[in-house]
Amino acid sequence: MTIRDQERLLFTRAWRAAVAGLLLFAGLCVGGAGAADAASGIIPVVSDEFTLSRQADHSGAVDSTLTGSRVGPALLHDLTGGRSGKAGLCYPAPFNPGVDADGYCWGEPTDGDESGTSQWAPQGFSVPRTSAGDGYWEGERWEVTSWHLGSDNRQSRLRFVDRTSDTPRYYDVALVDFGGGTSVTAHRSHADGVVWYENRLFVANGGTLDVFDLDDLTRYSGISGFDHVLPVRARYTTTVGSPTGRCVPAAGAWPCMNGLSFDREHSALVSNEYYDVNGSGGRIVQ
Repeated sequence: MTIRDQERLLFTRAWRAAVAGLLLFAGLCVGGAGAADAASGIIPVVSDEFTLSRQADHSGAVDSTLTGSRVGPALLHDLTGGRSGKAGLCYPAPFNPGVDADGYCWGEPTDGDESGTSQWAPQGFSVPRTSAGDGYWEGERWEVTSWHLGSDNRQSRLRFVDRTSDTPRYYDVALVDFGGGTSVTAHRSHADGVVWYENRLFVANGGTLDVFDLDDLTRYSGISGFDHVLPVRARYTTTVGSPTGRCVPAAGAWPCMNGLSFDREHSALVSNEYYDVNGSGGRIVQ
């Protein structure tokens, strides 16, 4: 099965489930109201009108831009410009006795990403996932986080974290749009959520879902602060038919994709909506 076939299967399964009216949350899969729904506080949604449609295919532009500078996924562990994080939790562990946790910091408290002064904000998190298992890429333990820059989302990036040792080593890759030849521009996105599956990275951005391919990893220094870039290859949207052209959280037929995760059992994406920081109502759709 080709990567494109895998992508098509992933989306088909995901949105067939949505059309069937399935809501996935904490292991609960429901198609109608019942005692379990009432006990959980989860209200099933009618999803007959939900669609995920391809909005753009940028393959032509990607395949004709900076073609001599590709490095591809085989060199993921050889990326340059990386930095070392700090092993261990960055804060006292406020857990009950018997509950343990592990983690790491991006750096010392004075580091811009650690202190929040860099204006880069982390959003999504994923481990590599393949048909064989989770957590490892080419035999090495990796993680990825998605970030946006500033309140205007003027740039976005993926941070690949090498976890083969206790002290993480991480590498930032700029997300970009290729325009053919040498045309490269920063990709504007909130980068709400990310899923890493096989060679593909799916990045949620409200009403759109951007698809990236590690085969397109390119050495390029024209984006300040980065040595490598990854171009958008395809884009999907939930907003076809929306009067405003935007997604609408909590109600209607145009759900927003914010948090993003992978349902191993059904080989499908699961997305949750951000609705109100002080309230409830956002939907979870498989």
